[in-house]
Order: sequence, then structure tokens, then C-alpha cells
Amino acid sequence: MLFQVLCYIKVMKKQINTQTISKLEQSDFSLKLENDVLKLYKKSENSSISVDFTSQKALKRINEPGILKQDVAKAIGFNKTKELNILDATAGLGRDSFIFASITEKNVLMLERNPTSFALLENGLKRLQQVEDNQQLQEIAKKLSLENIDAAEFLKTTDQSFDVVYLDPMFSQEGQKKSAKVKKEMAFFHHTVGNDEDSDCLLDLAFAKASKRVVVKRHKNAPYLDNKKPTLEFKGKTNRFDVYII
Repeated sequence: MLFQVLCYIKVMKKQINTQTISKLEQSDFSLKLENDVLKLYKKSENSSISVDFTSQKALKRINEPGILKQDVAKAIGFNKTKELNILDATAGLGRDSFIFASITEKNVLMLERNPTSFALLENGLKRLQQVEDNQQLQEIAKKLSLENIDAAEFLKTTDQSFDVVYLDPMFSQEGQKKSAKVKKEMAFFHHTVGNDEDSDCLLDLAFAKASKRVVVKRHKNAPYLDNKKPTLEFKGKTNRFDVYII
């Protein structure tokens, strides 16, 4: 088990800059593997996050009545067809990809460039693939795949095309109401990942690889990515989905 943790950290050190390594290993955060579950710990709060696609919370979310009427599902286009091949170019913890894979009859490819996030996501996907007693989860596992690569690099070099390219870049908390509490997972990521300051460049690259639409998840008050107005929007209490029809 210790060897596995060291392997994760060894991979991280090969792919992440020295400043970020120092922030993770010498700050309030650390990675630990417990009973085959990789966790990112915040020591001062004695709390952690992990990716668990097999939890009751995850199952409840994908089996929620009316899921196809939710903004994220409508933004992807599931209200029109389930035959969608999807690229989640900024996967994070993979929660949206998990929903997509529970609905689509095709496949979902997740990209995650940050080694810490990738390690958590890879561990969660591996455990999902080992499920033996839930056919729904087994089917979802078959549809999900993951690559540790920068989205811009992938979009520039891949020969693949997708029905939908989904972008959910990390955004700054500036401009939000100070009374609003950032979710624990987002707070962790803002310390270990930071903001995706280069996300504007992804939009045109995504247009070139999407055959039906590009969907961008933003905070409801955030500016349009690359200042480009979408074809349509789905705005909720906190987030907004900008849809660019190809």
C-alpha cells in the first residue's frame, strides 16, 4: 500500500512544477491511500476528499427522477438524443462525466492535466471498474476512460472528434458573494490546482473537435469564455451552462 502511494507521488513529481509540489507536500495537504482509496487530506481540518463513483450519493444522483430535465443534461443535448460521444476536457473529480456516462449510449473520455486531481480520479475509476455486484455501475465503467493530458495539447493533436466537448474550467472565487461558502472539494482544488487561467484558448480548439455542440460550465456571474456569446444558456442558482451549437 505504501508503495502505491509513493508511485502516485512519484508520477506527480514528474508532471507538476516545483512550486505546486511544495504547496502540496509542505503545506496543509497530503495524499494518503487507505483501504485502496486515495484521499487528499487537509490536515488542519482533519478532513479529506476522494473520488467515489460507487457511493450511495453517486448512485442517488444518477438515478434521480427527472435527471434528463436538469440543466446539465439539457445543455449536453440528452433531451434530444442519448447517442452522444462526449469529451470532458477538464474532468476534475469526474462528477459530471459520471452523470454523462450514466445517460449516454456511447462513451465519455475524461481529460485531467493536474497530477493530484488525476491521481484521485484514476483511483476512483479503477475502483469503479472493479465493481461486481451492480450492473448499472459496470455499464458506466465500460463507457468511461481517462487520460492525464492538458486539454489544449489533446485538442491540438488528436485525430478524434466528439459529438460534444464539455469544458468546466476552474474559476476564481472573486466576484462571488463573500457569504457564500465554497464547497469543500472546490476549496481543496483552489489550494492544490488553482484557476485555469488559460481556459479561454480552449473554446476555439473545442469548436474544431465537436460535431454537435460545445458546452461550457461557468459561475452564473462569470463572463463568457473568451468573451464569446453562446447560442443558448441554462442558468441555475449558482452555475450557468453556455451552449455553442456547431
